Amino acid sequence: IRDNLGAEYVIGCVAQNTMRKRLERLIEAFSKMETNDALLHLHTPPVSQMSPVNLFDIAKKFKVQDKVIFSYSPNSVFGVSDYGMNMLYNYFDYFATASSFEGFGMPVLESEAVGKPVVAPNSGSFPELLGENERGLLASIAATSLEADGFTRSLVDIESLADKMDALC
Repeated sequence: IRDNLGAEYVIGCVAQNTMRKRLERLIEAFSKMETNDALLHLHTPPVSQMSPVNLFDIAKKFKVQDKVIFSYSPNSVFGVSDYGMNMLYNYFDYFATASSFEGFGMPVLESEAVGKPVVAPNSGSFPELLGENERGLLASIAATSLEADGFTRSLVDIESLADKMDALC
C-alpha cells in the first residue's frame, strides 16, 4: 500500500471506533500535518454502532480520504491473529492516538513491543507509558472534563497532535 500510494510514512492506529477514542480528532490532526507524503492507517471500522461518527465522512471533510486507509474484520475490529497484529504494527512507522481516556493503553504497549514510537495526548496513562521524548511524544491537551463516572476525559489539542506527528516523520 505504501508503495502504491507513494507514501514515505505510515502512521497507524488500532482502536475501536468509539467516541472515547476520538478518531475524528486524529484524522483532523493528520489533515493539518505539514508532511504530505504520509498515510494514516486506521485499524477500525469506519462506521460503528458504538459511535455516531462516520470516519469516511470525516476524512472527506478534511480532504484526506485518499490518504486514510481502513482495515478491520467485519465481525470484530480485533479479529486478527497475534501474528497478523504483529505484522500490522511493524508496517506502521509509528503509532498515533487521540484517545480521551485510557486506563492502560494496550495498543501503546503493543507498539512499543515492536519498537515503534507513539504520539499520544499528555493525559491518562500515556505520560507514564511513554515518558516525554523517551518512547514517543506527548501532545498538549486542549480541554479536560470530570465525567459522572469519576474519570477525567481530555481532548487533545489538534495542532499539537499534528506537530508531534510531523516531528516523528
